[in-house]
Amino acid sequence: MTLRKEKVMKKTISVILVIFTLSLTLTGCKNERTSAQPKSTQSLPAIENSQTDLILNASLTTEFSDDVVTSAQIETLLKSAAKTLSQSSSSLHFTAIMKEKLMKEIMPEATKGCVVIAISSPAGSSDMFECALASQNIYLCAQSMGLGALISTDRAGTVNSTDLRKNVKLEEGFDVKSLVLVGYPKENTVKKSEEAKDLNELTTYID
Repeated sequence: MTLRKEKVMKKTISVILVIFTLSLTLTGCKNERTSAQPKSTQSLPAIENSQTDLILNASLTTEFSDDVVTSAQIETLLKSAAKTLSQSSSSLHFTAIMKEKLMKEIMPEATKGCVVIAISSPAGSSDMFECALASQNIYLCAQSMGLGALISTDRAGTVNSTDLRKNVKLEEGFDVKSLVLVGYPKENTVKKSEEAKDLNELTTYID
């Protein structure tokens, strides 16, 4: 065997070894990913995080006490509503309603200690996504402070089409898109939100 042929053979063997090593590595990664895939949601590890805990343990409040939501809490709720992280969120407007008679006309579940936050935006605009984000932010912020919240979009239409429109002092050209009632839950009336379906029925993994 000539020296040139010997060098070519050594180079070829080196290339083959590299390819073989890479194939073993990739196969190992694939197997590791597959074995790590949870077979069911029951095997998922516990999550210790205040934000995820709020989401996973969300509760449903439909009855409220007369305990008063403070001005400081309302300001925090409004700040959370404005933090939607959306480019279109600047078009939203928030109205905090504390007048008992008006609150009850808009949301019959309201008590004198509650606050109703109306989320409005330009009429005809397609920004329901931003309004939904703001509503959820208020909802989760309320939960974090020990408050309950009830979101309604259908009653927003009632406000827009009745004399309530004037009473909530809507900006010209704006419509209410969502309403969030916030207050202290009445004792023993809070219900934990139920999952509609098992997570496995709602999820597809692609790897």
